[in-house]
Amino acid sequence: VFPFNFIVDGVEIPAHPLQLLLSGAFNRVPTLLGATHDEFVLRVLYEEYVHPPNSTEDYLTRILPIVTYNQSEIEALYNPSLFNGNYSKAFVALMSQGAFICAARRMAGYMAEQPTYLYTYNHAPESFWLSLPSLIMWPGAYHSAELLNLFQTASPLLYGDQMFLPHELNLVTST
Repeated sequence: VFPFNFIVDGVEIPAHPLQLLLSGAFNRVPTLLGATHDEFVLRVLYEEYVHPPNSTEDYLTRILPIVTYNQSEIEALYNPSLFNGNYSKAFVALMSQGAFICAARRMAGYMAEQPTYLYTYNHAPESFWLSLPSLIMWPGAYHSAELLNLFQTASPLLYGDQMFLPHELNLVTST
């Protein structure tokens, strides 16, 4: 689905990462991994890397059967009726959970024998320029929304007071 992938070159990546995880042939270091709750509300993911649905019928007949491998139990979880009839929101949930959230949980399980920290980031940035319609489909915790907070990279020299609203500063400055 995505144009980003690793290349098993036998040197830097000696084998498929899943094979390495399952065999235990990986460096056992503390690991932090996670995803944002609404990964696919980031407009570039929604519009550029997938062919999003253009109607409820398109979602139900083209997207859902392919992405869920016709598994009716999974299809039932992402029916637009569970998202106030909004096929776009159902699609965002399906893709966010399928491509990011479930994968992070699965990887955390493979790495459970060493310190592993798993998160799901739920805070939707509220600053004007972080919530522009050209950036996101609708307010949500989009792909990469957590990085400025997680790595505490907000700098007054770079962003002034435009990055976070006052009530969001504790997300950035707390340790």
